[in-house]
Amino acid sequence: MLKALIQLFAEKFLQSKKSWVSEQCAPIVRNGINIPCTSTTDFFTYIAPYNGWVTSRCNSITVSALEIQVDNGQMALASVLNGNTAGAGICSYVKKGTTIKFLCRGGNTSDYSLWFYKASSDA
Repeated sequence: MLKALIQLFAEKFLQSKKSWVSEQCAPIVRNGINIPCTSTTDFFTYIAPYNGWVTSRCNSITVSALEIQVDNGQMALASVLNGNTAGAGICSYVKKGTTIKFLCRGGNTSDYSLWFYKASSDA
């Protein structure tokens, strides 16, 4: 009886979290918000308007670092090593209202592609 009750509770709990669990694996990349790169020498910030994914990519051989820092201390880093690779990309899940810091070091602001994608459970 207790085992069946625990199993029922677990099933109902997981069903209620289905959309949250599914969005943790990867961003849904449609209807994104483009974030303009405003500096190639220092951090610049962006506030997440929804729960979702922040992504960044670079394609320039002059880029030396690409980094995302989230206000809870989480960090995603891609070191491009000054032309030793054709490009790099990173993404991080963030909650609404989170302050995100980008570091795009080297190259031109047009060498970076920064986007925010709303989580599917908030759609």
